[in-house]
Amino acid sequence: MGPADPAPDCGAGAAKRHELHMSLSRTLPVAFHLKDSLLAELRTALAPVQSFSLQLRGTRVFTNDERTRTFVSVPLLAGSPGAKVVLRMIGRVNTAFLMHGLQVYYQVYYQVDGS
Repeated sequence: MGPADPAPDCGAGAAKRHELHMSLSRTLPVAFHLKDSLLAELRTALAPVQSFSLQLRGTRVFTNDERTRTFVSVPLLAGSPGAKVVLRMIGRVNTAFLMHGLQVYYQVYYQVDGS
């Protein structure tokens, strides 16, 4: 896939449906022999998650390390029930990554800023 190619799940069809996605990790290379095991672990770990509501606040803009893509982030309201679900999901992803010798990206913590 080249730099101009859309990601498989972010093509024109997804844009027309106005679907959003939530990143629970950073993109990273996964050795071919680990792929099936990692996907199975992630499916098992995230299967119990049911739908939930999120409270959002503001926006932030990021550029990837290679400076080839820009992302808009919509922070969650810290301490809200939805934010707690997301933090648990990130923890489960981190656990699966560590079990497969992969580096975790997001650290799970609560930001307390008085707002």
